[in-house]
Amino acid sequence: HLKEPTMVHWHGLTPPQNEDGVPMITAPELLPSAIQFYDFEVTQRGLNWMHSHFKYQLTSGLWAPLIIQHPKNYLKELGVDQDVLFLVNDRFLRAECNFDWLLYPEICNGTRIDDLWEHFSFTANGHLATNPVEVTVQPESRIRLRALHSGAMALYNVTWTDSLGEGEVVAVDSADLQRGTFVSSFPIANAQRLDLLLDIPSDAVGGGWYHVCADRITGYFFEGTTDAERVCIILKTPNGTRGAMPAVRYEGHRPPWIDLDLDKKLHALYPLSERPVTRKLQTRLTGEFTGTWGPQFQLDDRQVFVHPAKGWKNLNM
Repeated sequence: HLKEPTMVHWHGLTPPQNEDGVPMITAPELLPSAIQFYDFEVTQRGLNWMHSHFKYQLTSGLWAPLIIQHPKNYLKELGVDQDVLFLVNDRFLRAECNFDWLLYPEICNGTRIDDLWEHFSFTANGHLATNPVEVTVQPESRIRLRALHSGAMALYNVTWTDSLGEGEVVAVDSADLQRGTFVSSFPIANAQRLDLLLDIPSDAVGGGWYHVCADRITGYFFEGTTDAERVCIILKTPNGTRGAMPAVRYEGHRPPWIDLDLDKKLHALYPLSERPVTRKLQTRLTGEFTGTWGPQFQLDDRQVFVHPAKGWKNLNM
């Protein structure tokens, strides 16, 4: 049990506003030892996820994938023999000491820690690059790789061992897609999910040892990366030959991801029906960035003081 309040925010589900989101804005926070019932309709199957939106609980690991499984006949149509989760995460090692360092003197000792990449931890399925998770798969089978980016800052490019061939994209963000889009890699951004079909070859062809890796490709700016962080999982067959471990960093240059080339190729299996626009809302995101307190949020020049550390406070709204 948590000893402090929390709040559940959902990705891929559409609950009413008072059962989602941001403490003291959409709903009161959940207090320690309290019980909260959630009652809303789930209309879409797929890989979703949920996380805390209170304090620094997300960066401390309070998040989880939430899978609503497809019917067996749909999995049979896809030819899926096994699901494999690929959960990519990056987190600031001492988030309290970034923008809120003045609020935490007992932790930060009056010193701000800059949000540089060397102050982040990178994992795949909860493991660092030096100790990747090994997942057993069967030779001559088809897996559905279910990728989720639960981190807060980096963008990644996901690749896999060449002998696995191209993969087929069959879902993004828990929305099933029309068949026929094949890729040799794919980008993934914060909170995104993507389902990919991969065919495991026979041990005689592939050796039974394969890497699936996510390389950090950019972050705050659009300059791309050189010799950047990498996290991987290993797919292995029961009788395959144990191969080399993946490199813990990508050696070379990765261009930034600033295009929508893959998105333009994807088409929903069940698209939304067209409807006319009936409402128009306009707002301006204003405010400034200060060296001491970081971002100071404003909406239409109305100040919003949000401190998700010692508590939440909204003034002059």
